Amino acid sequence: MIRIVVVDGQESYRNYLCEYLSKEKDFVIAGSGTDNYQAVKLVGEHKPDVVLMDMDLPKGDGIKTASLIKFRSPQTSVIIRGDGNERKVFSFFFNGISGCIAKQADIALICHAIRAVYYGGSLVSPEFVAKFRTIAVNLAGKILRSRGDLRLSQLAEANLFFKKFPGDTAIELPKTISPSEIQIMSFVGQGYTNKEIAEKLSLTEGTIRNYVSSVLQKTGFRDRTQVAIYAVKSGL
Repeated sequence: MIRIVVVDGQESYRNYLCEYLSKEKDFVIAGSGTDNYQAVKLVGEHKPDVVLMDMDLPKGDGIKTASLIKFRSPQTSVIIRGDGNERKVFSFFFNGISGCIAKQADIALICHAIRAVYYGGSLVSPEFVAKFRTIAVNLAGKILRSRGDLRLSQLAEANLFFKKFPGDTAIELPKTISPSEIQIMSFVGQGYTNKEIAEKLSLTEGTIRNYVSSVLQKTGFRDRTQVAIYAVKSGL
C-alpha cells in the first residue's frame, strides 16, 4: 500500500482528494493538513511514502518545507500542485521534490504521479514542460561558462533534448528488457551513480555495471547519458 499525506489549504478540495484517492486499491491516506507547518508535522508522525501538497500553502515557505520533509524523511517522495510560476516550481526541484502537476490536473493524472514517484520515478505534467525548456537550457549554458572542462556537445545535447521533449514519441523499449533493467534505467535517469544504485538495491557495484551494459546492448543507446535522457522523456 502507498501511504499518502495530502496537504491543501482549501478544505473542500482537500476532502475531495482524500475521498477519491482512498478509493484506489493501492492507496491509503495516512493524514491530511492545511499548511506548511502541518505538512512537516504529519511527515514526522506518519513517515508516508508520498506527500501531495499545494505549492502555495499558508504558514511558511513551501520550498523550505519540501527541503525539510526530504531532510527528515528521505524515503518520502514529494509532489507539488503548482500554478504558472515556473521559476518557483523549478526551485522546488532543487529542494527534493519528485513531481509537479498543475493545480487543475484531474484525479487520473494525480494517481499516475503518485505511483510514478513511489516506484522511483519523477513526473512533470505537460503544462510545465515547455516552460522549463528555456530555464533548463539557460542553466546548462551557465554551467558550461563556469566550467571549462565540460564539452560543448553536452550543451548541444541539452538543447536538442529540451526542444524535442514536449512532443516527440519515445523510443519503444525491446521486449527483452527486464523489470530489473527498467528499474536501473529509472535510477540512471535520476542521476544516481552505479555505487549509489547498488547501495539502494543492496547489490554489488559490479552487478549494476552489468545491468547498465545489458541495457546499452539491448537498446542501442551509446552511453548512460542517452539512457538518462530516455528515462526522463518516457517518465521512468
